[in-house]
Amino acid sequence: MGGAAVLACGLAILARDFTEPRRRTHATAVWGTSVGLGITVGAVLSAAVGAAHWRGPYVAVAAVALILLWPSLTRIGDSRAAGRRRLDGGGLALFS
Repeated sequence: MGGAAVLACGLAILARDFTEPRRRTHATAVWGTSVGLGITVGAVLSAAVGAAHWRGPYVAVAAVALILLWPSLTRIGDSRAAGRRRLDGGGLALFS
């Protein structure tokens, strides 16, 4: 569920930052490609290092996350909605 929340938040930030349809489409395509590559590379890397060295990929991901933390904090604005909305339970279930 946490992963689904992160993905939804990423799309919300893209929707807020890229209001022009052509740029939003491009940004969403880059986002989708990145997610797909991350899943693929993660699976291949995990298979390559084997069960004995499972901590290595997690350390690499943590290092990349720390490197990207500062640019994320300085370049990504707040994406909160102006008004409170009700929770879309059906949409949440489908997305999860």
